[in-house]
Amino acid sequence: MRTDATTLKRHYADFYADEARTAWRELGALEKARSVALVVDRPVGRVVDIGCGEGSIIAALGGSLGAAGFSGFEVAPAAIDVARLRQYDSPVELALFDGRQIPSDDAAALRLGGQAIFTYHYAALAVPRS
Repeated sequence: MRTDATTLKRHYADFYADEARTAWRELGALEKARSVALVVDRPVGRVVDIGCGEGSIIAALGGSLGAAGFSGFEVAPAAIDVARLRQYDSPVELALFDGRQIPSDDAAALRLGGQAIFTYHYAALAVPRS
């Protein structure tokens, strides 16, 4: 089944407006953050969350990795809007992307190295400090 972009954006707009689902994502983020923290060598330069949603995993990771900062990339404008309302313990940059090309000056560095961590529907790349 193929879904057009308008239908997908409407789905995400509705999905991220549902408070019960947000609470569920907050709870799930705690376990995902714990899993990431268990396998990452610290300190890291930057953590990149591809498909960051409303930022719950970035918030849950907080200062636990000694990261210089976080970058969150998401295809859903509604999710980025929610993520931008959060308070974070570390510097966070959030951006929309098309699901193919990461819109970052650091994109080349992200492809060249780092620790990649994948959990259920989640990808993070911890880039070593220079």
